[in-house]
Amino acid sequence: MVTVEIEGFLLQRKLDSALRQIVGKSWFGTEVKVEGARYRWDMAYTRSGQTVVVEFDGDEHYRDTRKIRVDRIKDEIASENGYSVVRFPYWVQLTTETLWHYFGLQANVIQDFAHGFIDRRAKLPASFCELGIDRFKESWP
Repeated sequence: MVTVEIEGFLLQRKLDSALRQIVGKSWFGTEVKVEGARYRWDMAYTRSGQTVVVEFDGDEHYRDTRKIRVDRIKDEIASENGYSVVRFPYWVQLTTETLWHYFGLQANVIQDFAHGFIDRRAKLPASFCELGIDRFKESWP
């Protein structure tokens, strides 16, 4: 089993690096675009023959209604193309358990940073717009 170590709190580039190590040759890359679509996904890989597109949802995905609406369009495009979408919330740290829960992947993830809202710019749930609050509620299992 692959072991991945993440120092400090999770950022998109750290998630990218961890997933790249875990999925190996199944990695598609970052800023992945579907032909004919004008949108890009943060990263993608294949699992069991299916394309998985990954979005690291930072705080703006909970505060900006335009961003949330674009996310919905991107999710529809992914679905139309037979892709699975994983939206990983910025307050969740990548651990062995969250890797399995969100991605269905197994690896030994070493992470010593606690889950929670760590943004120093005070982008906490109180800053979320109504659509962001709905997304926040939907993100819990």
